[in-house]
Amino acid sequence: MSTDVELFPDVRFDPSFTARAESCVARSWRRRTAYENAGRAWIVGVGDDLAGSRAYRPGDDPRTIDWNASARSDRPIVRVLRRSRGGSEVVALDASRSMAIGPPGKLQRAAEIAAALALLAVRGSATATVIAFPSRARFELAGPNGFRALLAGLEGLSAAGRVDWAATSLPRCDSATWIGDLAGASPATLARFAPRGTALRVVQVLAPHEVDPRLAAPTVLLDPESGERLTVGPSAIESHAHELQRRHESLRRELARRGARLVRCSSSEPFEVACARLLHP
Repeated sequence: MSTDVELFPDVRFDPSFTARAESCVARSWRRRTAYENAGRAWIVGVGDDLAGSRAYRPGDDPRTIDWNASARSDRPIVRVLRRSRGGSEVVALDASRSMAIGPPGKLQRAAEIAAALALLAVRGSATATVIAFPSRARFELAGPNGFRALLAGLEGLSAAGRVDWAATSLPRCDSATWIGDLAGASPATLARFAPRGTALRVVQVLAPHEVDPRLAAPTVLLDPESGERLTVGPSAIESHAHELQRRHESLRRELARRGARLVRCSSSEPFEVACARLLHP
């Protein structure tokens, strides 16, 4: 639901976005290089090259436990792996009707994050594909020179329809990221979203009032699925926010068991903030 009867279904990139995305990617790449040079994994437990080891932490994939090293220690030890450059990255973008609410619109912020992640992937010599659901529109980015074409494709998206989670899956790839509000997604369904062996990251993008429901008076809300307008008070909004927080914790625990990472952000935050939260350990 939205705190305004207006919807924000379309994607429009500001003229400064390309420069901001390139700056964000450059910062992330420097941070990534520093972590790898220090023998630490960019995504812990995912990759082909052994970079070292460390003590087990809650949420680590049990498959990364080094049983021989653990037997010599008084606590579990995990292998820290580093992904080789190259490979394939798939960014799944939720463009369903619920992503139209805001302000700013959740789809707008999600598209910005998707574009930045695709650009970062090709910086590491990977191929990047953005797939929008439920339409399944595909946008390929094989090199930095195709970034403007990617943005043009994403600007053609409009929030509509619903994601059929039972029939939604990604092609085989080295790394996958889902970006959306996770409406209708159960923890088990989302954990099965990417093929086994794929490094999975999830970014939950919510409207400002879903993250921080501080309403002092009755407010007109719009249900983007039905178009129905409702007048509700602060207690109803607060209850909705508590339910979102409960689901967030459930999703986080389920994804952690799969070795995946969950990050939540508000559509009112700059896309750079969400990218930093997702990419920087």
